[in-house]
Amino acid sequence: KRSAEDFVYSDNSVLELSNAIKEHTGDGRAVFVGFVLHELSRGHLAPLSVMSGKPLVASSPFHNLWWYTELVPAPFLRDGPEGIERYLTLVNATVVIAHEDKWKEAISKLGYPKVGNHGKFSVYKREVDSNYIIEGQADSIIQYASSVTLTPRSEKLLLSFAYHYFLETDNCKISGREDLIPGMPLIELSDCTIGAPVTIKAKSGLKRL
Repeated sequence: KRSAEDFVYSDNSVLELSNAIKEHTGDGRAVFVGFVLHELSRGHLAPLSVMSGKPLVASSPFHNLWWYTELVPAPFLRDGPEGIERYLTLVNATVVIAHEDKWKEAISKLGYPKVGNHGKFSVYKREVDSNYIIEGQADSIIQYASSVTLTPRSEKLLLSFAYHYFLETDNCKISGREDLIPGMPLIELSDCTIGAPVTIKAKSGLKRL
């Protein structure tokens, strides 16, 4: 028995959006507010991270959500523009991307300059310095495909990275802090050796058992 499969070719907006993310994101993150399913040329967002070489934040980059799921948690939305601004700072957003009219209006009210329109998406630049350190001090922060490295300048750090139980690190103790972003615990490092390089990475499969 044969079934019909629907194939489409991407339009220019995919490459244009990828280039815009690459140009404007800097050392921070590109954040897709609202909910994105097939609005990117009838495809998903996941390839944009590879194409642009920049980290993305979205409600989901894949087709694993079957109903509207807002990225920004409700407590931040209830606080209006100040709450949205606070959330974007916590996730280190340097670029904000929206395709829904309500979100385009909301982002415009925050005063972010629009730097482009690509297909259904509008791209806005947050004129802030990238900062993955929410509390404490550290430098030499580098993101790799499977790890993050940094050098602590304080014994305790709160990072703008999601915590998972299978993460491990050296020269610090690692835990999750859950009081800032509902549903997304952030990485907290404690008892760090100041000046000693730290690598955060996933444990091997055997260590997770």
